[in-house]
Amino acid sequence: MKHVSAQSSLLLTLAILTNFLSACSSDERSRTGVVREISQTRIELDISNEMISSIGFTCEPSVCETISRISNGDNVYIRLGSENNMNKLLSIRKCAENDSECNQAHDDEKKWMAQMQEASEKSNAEMLQCRDKMEIDLKNDNRYVSNSIRSISKQESEAISSTYNQLNQDPSKRICLAQVLKDHHQAFLESCQKFECGKDNGGGCYHISGNVFKDAVLQHAIDKCSI
Repeated sequence: MKHVSAQSSLLLTLAILTNFLSACSSDERSRTGVVREISQTRIELDISNEMISSIGFTCEPSVCETISRISNGDNVYIRLGSENNMNKLLSIRKCAENDSECNQAHDDEKKWMAQMQEASEKSNAEMLQCRDKMEIDLKNDNRYVSNSIRSISKQESEAISSTYNQLNQDPSKRICLAQVLKDHHQAFLESCQKFECGKDNGGGCYHISGNVFKDAVLQHAIDKCSI
């Protein structure tokens, strides 16, 4: 099974949570960063080397007017509130040299990111342990086709897909092919649910199991149904 790196997991988590948490919070909060893009409804901030934050918002006319004074590349300080579960831009300004508010907001961002990274690394470690349990469990399930085969070229992968599609045109083979894939998917899903490997994943095990039809599975279906 392919393991998701801690860094990829962190970036994904940050991307999802940044805008969601802002919109769901009823408290005023501040953000700071270098502007990558800005419009009357959205700002994209370069927070650090690890994070780019895209924030959609609404704003009062008086606040929206100040946006025209901001350009890409400016280091800015923004205040956000919420209205009807949407971010509301309360103010935006450029950061001055040794700006205490900007410095404080930046420090808060760093602390938040450190907390998110710690949580992500913990979650990733738990997922790796869970997947290892699944690997052992699935070795005893003849419905499941292991992906631990040699690496194959793009041409070989395309050839497997082509052969599978050709067989699938034959009604007498189609049912067999579909059953092999269904059995493989069901085995993975049951093992995932058994060890609760999808509890911290949006969509749970159903989401994870949607990406289990690799070349090895198609080749196994071809070998079994060509007889």
